[in-house]
Amino acid sequence: VVMTAVDSAMGLATMLALPEPSSLATLELRYDELRVPGECDDVVVSAQCESIDDGIAYLHATASDSAGVFARAVARFILTPSTSGFFETVLATINDREGSS
Repeated sequence: VVMTAVDSAMGLATMLALPEPSSLATLELRYDELRVPGECDDVVVSAQCESIDDGIAYLHATASDSAGVFARAVARFILTPSTSGFFETVLATINDREGSS
């Protein structure tokens, strides 16, 4: 479950770092669990896009609980130009909802 959350957070960090909409896919993901997380703790995932070069995004992420970081990850995402309009539709919907509240 945590690895899926890390992958999703990295995908979102990539999308937020892009100057224009693009499709993306996880090309490579390395997940290292440093220790077992606490049973009842909330998990906080933080992801950062380090750079985007030649259609590849490079990222790192951490997963933390109340005792600190328990997992780290690095990944590469491949980017392709968006042609479906899906991303633009999602952004327009979010903007419409924020404007009406």
